Parts: sequence; structure tokens; C-alpha cells
Amino acid sequence: MSHTVTGESITAAQRSLNAANLDALVLTPGPQLQYLTGLDAAADARFTALIVPPKGQTTLIVPRFARPETNFPVADDPGIRVVDYSEAQDPYGLTSRVIDTSLGRRGIRIGLSDETAVVHWHGLLAANPWLELNLASQVLAPMQSVKTPAELAELTQAADAIDVVHEQMGRWLVAGRTEAQVAHDITAALSQQMRPIRVSVASGQCSANTRHKPTHRQVAHGDVVVVDIAAAMASGYRGQCARTYVISEMPLGFAAHYDAVREAYDAALATAGPGITASAIDAAAKQHLRRTGHNSHFTHSTGYGVGLSEHERPYLMAGDSTPLESGMVFTVGPGAFRPGRFGARIQDVVVCADTGVQRLNALPTSISILR
Repeated sequence: MSHTVTGESITAAQRSLNAANLDALVLTPGPQLQYLTGLDAAADARFTALIVPPKGQTTLIVPRFARPETNFPVADDPGIRVVDYSEAQDPYGLTSRVIDTSLGRRGIRIGLSDETAVVHWHGLLAANPWLELNLASQVLAPMQSVKTPAELAELTQAADAIDVVHEQMGRWLVAGRTEAQVAHDITAALSQQMRPIRVSVASGQCSANTRHKPTHRQVAHGDVVVVDIAAAMASGYRGQCARTYVISEMPLGFAAHYDAVREAYDAALATAGPGITASAIDAAAKQHLRRTGHNSHFTHSTGYGVGLSEHERPYLMAGDSTPLESGMVFTVGPGAFRPGRFGARIQDVVVCADTGVQRLNALPTSISILR
């Protein structure tokens, strides 16, 4: 893992527990566990959890068979003790005993990973009915939303790699080929450097479907094609980018449609900066589309935070009053989708700087006409 993980992240989380009115964190496999330890453990029916008390030693509970695989890719020793359990042992009761020992009393208010499976929520409560389970994001979301220089380097590398794939679209996105064939080529190119997460190729009328999955529909002359790519580096840090292409010739009315989306994108970027709320950026994009008569065609949020998860705080949507801070990384991706005709979207990953924002994706936002 090229992102440097140190014991400092765990110490910072411990300092934040009291402010969040929590007694400990219990983190199961997922982005939150990976953020603190660098351990990219797979979620499993068997219980694995990192127990973080407000001070003292952090403990990782793992099935005994998985212990040999438990390696922390850290720059220094984070002081994590590993405790394994056999098939005959109750991991939830073991978790309770570790918490009690760490706190010197029976712990009550626990911050559990947001991604924890319901079966594990149920197991913890069945073994420890006195526990009050809360979301660990109360502690970790503010930490994760502001990226370190090492994290920004990973995210920049992810954006660069996806840009390179988009730059090759003219080779693959050709009339007569199917969406599925194009998606296969994109996936193969991504796989040389990244782990593909989502590859959407939506052509013709399908471009108006924001959740379209590639089909055997053949791309035709005059089609609008929205290509949306998300992928992760080996470190787990994500990249995303969506662009809209036209095959050979522009459909009637599409130029104005696309211009409205690009101007909404520009309005969002111009609004964003330190101290500006996430909802204000969303409002800037949607107000422009409303003025140009496309508001009813913009059915999703303008963006969301990106890191080890594809969706993190802040969320660029109505109701999120989070003020931007330097180092926050998020997508800006307005779109307009006219059912039965066509859609258009521009999406990039950007970072909040001391003044304004900087794009991590460097592709032009002008419409791409592929001959």
C-alpha cells in the first residue's frame, strides 16, 4: 500500500472519542478499518473487528485461520495487538471482554463501522445487550474528509490513470460495436493499473438512464454516449470521471443541452472553495439548469466526497451544510437526462485548495465528437 498509514491516525481517533460521546470504536472490514490500519480485510461471515479505546492499546480480533494473513502495511508500529479466536469461541463475547478490559469498566457507547453487516450488529447486541451502538463515522468522517498529502497523491494518480483511458475512447467507441464490447475494452485497459469498480457505456436513448448497464445494443452514427468510469488504485483510493461523446454527428437539440450541463459544471466549480457549504455548490449547478429549463432533467446530487470509499462526506446536495476545507476531495458531476432522447454528464474529481478548487482530472470538458 503506497499510502502511508501510521499510528497517528489511531491516536487522532482516540482523541476524538470523547467529543463524539463514545466509549470506543469497533471497526469491521471496510474503508474505515483500512483508513486507520492499512488493512484491506475482506468482509466475511466470521467476525473481524478493530477495537479502539480512548487511550491505551488497540486490539484486532480475527478468526484464528485468518491470523497469518493479518499484516499491517504501516510506516511505524501502530501498537495493535492481535487476538484470535477458534471456531468454538464466541467472538462477540470476546469483543465485550476486550472493551471492558480496555476501559476498566463496562463500555456502553460504541461507534461501529458504518458498513458492518446486520448479522454482526445482531451478534454484538445479543451477547452484550447493554451496548448502545452508534456510527463510527461520528469520529472518522471528519478525519477522512480532509486528505493528507500522501492521500492526495494516490487520488491524483487515480485521476490520471482514468484520464488516460478516456483519451483512448476513439479506438473503442465506434459505430457498429456494442456497449458491452466497449465496456470490455475499457475494463481491460483499467485493469493494467487499477481495480475497475464501475464502467457504464450508455448510448442513444440509453444515455438518459443514469444507472444504465452496458448491453448488446450497437452504437450507431448520431448517438450520444455517456461513459462513466470508477476505479481504485492498489491502495484502495478511488478515481472517477464521466464524459459524453457523440458519434459522427450531433443530434438535433443536443448542442444546447450539452452546453447547459457544461455551464452548470462551471458554475459549481466557480462557487466551490473554503468555507462554502456543500449544498451551495449543488444549488449553483441546479440553479443554472433551472434557468435553462433543464432542472427536471437533473435528478441526482452534484457530487460527493471520494477517498477509500466511492461516496464519502461531504455530499454536494441539498441539506448538507458542511463547509468545505482545504484538502477535501469530492466529485463535481452535474448532468441532464431527457427520457427517450439523450443524456449528458460531466464528472471530475476535484480538491478544495486554499482558494477555490483544483481539478484532479485534466480532460477537456468540451463535447467530444468521434468520427
